[in-house]
Amino acid sequence: MGEEKAIETFERGAIDYVLKSRLSKLVPVVQRAVREARERAERLKQEQVLRESEERFRALVEGVKDYAICMLDREGRVSSWNTGAEWIKGYQASEIIGRHFSCFYPREAIASGLPERALARAIVEGRFEEEGLLVRKGGLEYWANVVITALRDQQGGLRGFALVTRDITARKQANAEREHLIQELHAAISDVKSLSGLLPLCASCKKVRDYQGRWHPLEVYLREHSEATLTHEFCHECAQHIQPMNSAG
Repeated sequence: MGEEKAIETFERGAIDYVLKSRLSKLVPVVQRAVREARERAERLKQEQVLRESEERFRALVEGVKDYAICMLDREGRVSSWNTGAEWIKGYQASEIIGRHFSCFYPREAIASGLPERALARAIVEGRFEEEGLLVRKGGLEYWANVVITALRDQQGGLRGFALVTRDITARKQANAEREHLIQELHAAISDVKSLSGLLPLCASCKKVRDYQGRWHPLEVYLREHSEATLTHEFCHECAQHIQPMNSAG
């Protein structure tokens, strides 16, 4: 086979050739060609499966609205943006791609170095999570749960980060309202146990009349309507009066 013919054959897709004078090598060459063809087919199949998996994952992420999911490069710049991120943070993808994710934090957090510390912890520990205040486009603050995960290649090299944000403002407000109601309930209970206003007291037997018109021994009424605990003692005058009587007896 001439050189030009060999080049033409390879350009058409051949991966090897055997000279007629060396037909004994034909079988090994064919076996190798078949093996390499199978390997290429398997590799192409795996690549196709991977592409389809990535496309399904991308479609899933882009369709999620309850979570802001975006990818960051190794420096913390936004490299991808989903629908949930647009809803929660207020930015369109064209506005935010390429910007550093620290723009999601209040000025005080940026000044304190919180975004950089978050990435550093994710690199060391693999994951960083916290709840705190973030800022939407326009400057409106909101409560959020933030999870940053370090992404690495097969060799362990850092590829970037996955940033997942969930708006928990409604939950925080509900918790605050519940705490307020609990405090009001405690205050109401305290008021119930606090005696105030006029207290009808019998001038003779010293019983107390309740709001339903029933009379109760003073000790019983105080025990049921206050936090007071009664003990029995003698006042100074009674003690002086009782002591001579006991001595006479």
